[in-house]
Amino acid sequence: DGGRRQRLSAGLVATMAAVAVLLGGHASALTFVTSGAFGFDGQPSPSALVAGAAIVAAHEYPKLAIRHVDTDLDAEAATLAARILAEAIGGSEPSPIAYRGDARLTRRHRSVEIADGSGGCALRSGVYRLTGGLGGIGEALAEHLLSTHHASVVLTGRTALPNETEWPTVSVATHGTEVAARIATMVALRRHEVPVEYHAVDLTDLTAMSALIDDVEVRLGPITGVFHLAGVASRRMIHFLTPGTSAPVLEPKVDGTLVLDQVFADRDVEFVMLFSSVLAILGPTGSSEYAAACSF
Repeated sequence: DGGRRQRLSAGLVATMAAVAVLLGGHASALTFVTSGAFGFDGQPSPSALVAGAAIVAAHEYPKLAIRHVDTDLDAEAATLAARILAEAIGGSEPSPIAYRGDARLTRRHRSVEIADGSGGCALRSGVYRLTGGLGGIGEALAEHLLSTHHASVVLTGRTALPNETEWPTVSVATHGTEVAARIATMVALRRHEVPVEYHAVDLTDLTAMSALIDDVEVRLGPITGVFHLAGVASRRMIHFLTPGTSAPVLEPKVDGTLVLDQVFADRDVEFVMLFSSVLAILGPTGSSEYAAACSF
């Protein structure tokens, strides 16, 4: 709801503002302490926002030694305090560090070769829902589903399109670049002669989303799978963050994910795939809001 969005945005901004304040003082180190930021239990947590933003903060404020420690709350208070102090004072491993039970976990990356598609959910001639579906990745994915699997595709986005009867007369001059490009994409996808629809809907509106899925399933059949691609990137330094500027960036990845979870909780979908960004791990300068959103 609106209150939750405001709390998440305000919490992220307040946390990042503390970084700027410390930089203006005599502090030389800052340790973010969270619980549940890394969802090993599969439960979403607002603490996940800190995971992405903390990496960006370390790049934007190189004079501060910034670390991130995530711990569960089952340990005794003395144990928690000892772990946090040890990481803050003498930690040598790159952040983030996560404690689960007696295990101390560090993040590592390795390349993986995918020989084939075995072991996952096989795509088929079903009905697939794509949020943010008229972007570059969404267009490519929709093209694959339509051409290879002859699947029905339901795309949603923020941009409202004119009535289909007007599409032949739409141009950049009459409707602008974004609308003209999206209509051109839809026209290209329609050549497969398989059902493909686009709906302008607020991804964070539970009522509207539920109504749309109800309508789609009546006309096209049960939703087979969901691809959640929607996102709003930003290039704003931490110093300039406000709840008002951060909310639109957080909403698609945070609120949108929670709404999808509610909408499909009692529906027999084969999968819900969440698309993130490598920015959540690399955390380049100016990406704190988007890195936070992609870490959720």
